[in-house]
Amino acid sequence: MIGDQLGPVYGSVAFLVDLCRELVALLLIPFVIRRNAPMAIGYGGATSMDYTLPVIERTGGVHCVPVAVASGFILSLSAPLLIPVFLGVA
Repeated sequence: MIGDQLGPVYGSVAFLVDLCRELVALLLIPFVIRRNAPMAIGYGGATSMDYTLPVIERTGGVHCVPVAVASGFILSLSAPLLIPVFLGVA
């Protein structure tokens, strides 16, 4: 969506930023989840229901899984609605 509206350079930058965010989330979740589980799940963003879910479950326990799935689902649904809004502002 970003590449379509702003061009391939910004689309590539958005992809790389998202990839780096996911890698940082994978590294931070095991350390943060002990202190504040909701914040650690938030680091995963929309990927907390699929890509980072195994790390969340392994380090936070099974009780964190429903929150992670619900958070990831809501963020995945809201992204296609919010991206055009924010791109229209820029």
